[in-house]
Amino acid sequence: MGFHLAVRGNSSNNDVISGQMNALAIDPRDANILYAGAAEGGVWKTSNGGASWTPLTDTQLVRKLASDKLRGTLSIGSLAVNPVTPDIVYAGTGDPNVACCFVGSGLGVFRSPDG
Repeated sequence: MGFHLAVRGNSSNNDVISGQMNALAIDPRDANILYAGAAEGGVWKTSNGGASWTPLTDTQLVRKLASDKLRGTLSIGSLAVNPVTPDIVYAGTGDPNVACCFVGSGLGVFRSPDG
């Protein structure tokens, strides 16, 4: 996470890969606690206003399909923090802004009871 120099002079950015952010949610109790949802990078959390970020869903967004196969995703399309109980965070999966060829799996909405 964080910003990187995208263009140096007239050269293109061939060495830094950045991701598309689809969602941002703020804890109503503390504006320093933010959740970010990436198109193909899962959910990330900061408790210090963005100075550092922690991935929350690298191995957690998995659903059993009707065929009994497991399918996972890191594709996040939306995020919501429960305004009454802010420790509850919802993550909607799937990328609503597909640009060309990367389509993340939409596996429904996941709920985290502990942020």
